[in-house]
Amino acid sequence: MIGFATIGTSVITNTFLDALKQEQRATFIGAYSRSRSRAEAFTAAHSGSQPFDSLDALLSCPEVDAVYIASPNALHHEQALACIHAGKHVLIEKPVCANEREAREVFEAARNAQVIALEAMRPLHCPAFYELRDLLPRIGRIRRFDLRFGKYSSRYDEILAGRRTNIFDCALASGALMDIGVYTVEPAVALFGEPVQVSCAPALLDEPTRDLTGGPIDGAGTILASWPGMVGTLSYSKITNDLMPSQFEGELGTLVLD
Repeated sequence: MIGFATIGTSVITNTFLDALKQEQRATFIGAYSRSRSRAEAFTAAHSGSQPFDSLDALLSCPEVDAVYIASPNALHHEQALACIHAGKHVLIEKPVCANEREAREVFEAARNAQVIALEAMRPLHCPAFYELRDLLPRIGRIRRFDLRFGKYSSRYDEILAGRRTNIFDCALASGALMDIGVYTVEPAVALFGEPVQVSCAPALLDEPTRDLTGGPIDGAGTILASWPGMVGTLSYSKITNDLMPSQFEGELGTLVLD
């Protein structure tokens, strides 16, 4: 039996714990929050046994084998390393870290400590992705593709109302590419490998919002990436809804995904 603790009490943590209840080989121990009352309420709501109001208390708990980290992006690196050094496995909400250097440090530390570090990025493990991967050879040599994901974030309303939110905060490594764009970048790299050339055109939030966001931060964007003989566009947004399908264009046909 694997005992899980969570760092964070957000909606996505609720979703994770709902899934965890379906796994008989794992159990929920408790949640960590800086607010003792919030940790207690969240832990009780999910039938946990031990809330934590300090990270040290979580790390020293012998019942906790693994930690699901769903804190703001900028905190993933420090918290993951602390868990790893305490001998805990980590499942880190995407993006795994704020940059490549931090991600490499986390995975290297996990290898050295002989614990598991995983990014909680589900789409590549879905049957639909395997179906897509297996269908692509049928359309011949792929010359162009478009991957799209745009979903209006209710947190953008907070910014428009003049209130801060961690979803649009430079100091917390958030923004559209980090939170939404990864859903287009990851399958592109998984299917075709690292591109040889990349450029990105971001749509930054309006300048008057920068006191709230801590600087220029992206609300949407489009990446143009190229591979030998092939080009792809990756479009993403947190401030609009994208209703267009994704598609792969091969010399023998075109595959469209809604």
